Amino acid sequence: MVWESYAKLGSKNMVTVFDIFAYSLRFVRERIVPNMPIPDVKNDPPKVQFVRLAHVYFEHRDLHTFAKFVKDFGLLEEKRPGNHTIYFRGYGRDPYVYVTTESSWKKGKPEFLHLAFVASD
Repeated sequence: MVWESYAKLGSKNMVTVFDIFAYSLRFVRERIVPNMPIPDVKNDPPKVQFVRLAHVYFEHRDLHTFAKFVKDFGLLEEKRPGNHTIYFRGYGRDPYVYVTTESSWKKGKPEFLHLAFVASD
């Protein structure tokens, strides 16, 4: 049964390794993983209800280079309190959407610090 299905995959009955691989993954997934619907989630009203993401905080090694990079993507510099932090805003209603600080460790990669959310009243 499975091998007959493999023969139908390729053009002009020519089956490639990629066809067999792609079909095998689907075949395995359909046979092993049960049909799992997403359960309904009930929010408890006394809990904090998040409305949306407000802004993110990251640490970057070189603020000048990063500022130039995000300005190319349309973010605007909102404020720069001191030499080690920059607040960037987008075009929405939020005063800023991205906050970056200069890394004191001079690491090579940016580091995620935390998120801020807007909660409902």
